[in-house]
Amino acid sequence: MLDFSSLLLAAALSGICLSVTMFAIWATAPRARFVLTVACGILVLVAHVILFWRYTREPDPLLCQIALALLSLGFLIICISAMQYLGVPDHRRAIAPTLAAMAVCAAVTSWALTASVS
Repeated sequence: MLDFSSLLLAAALSGICLSVTMFAIWATAPRARFVLTVACGILVLVAHVILFWRYTREPDPLLCQIALALLSLGFLIICISAMQYLGVPDHRRAIAPTLAAMAVCAAVTSWALTASVS
């Protein structure tokens, strides 16, 4: 039977393999920059999964906030790669709201974690 830790580690391993494949595809066709961006976004999501796995083992408020930030950042990078693929010129339309959401998420989790400790 699979447990939660095994599923997280399997997701991380498959993400690494997918990212390496995307890097190989980009190496054969360097004009397709969006493929490189997708590979980087997947690596950030892999880092999130690994940190979240560590967080489930030993909970720490700072580790929680870093994992949440990496999740948002990974999806932002993948969103930017989609914008590159579609030819959308202004990436700032996606960056500013995501950074604002990351700041709000960090503030709320920080407040909730300090309120639960007090």
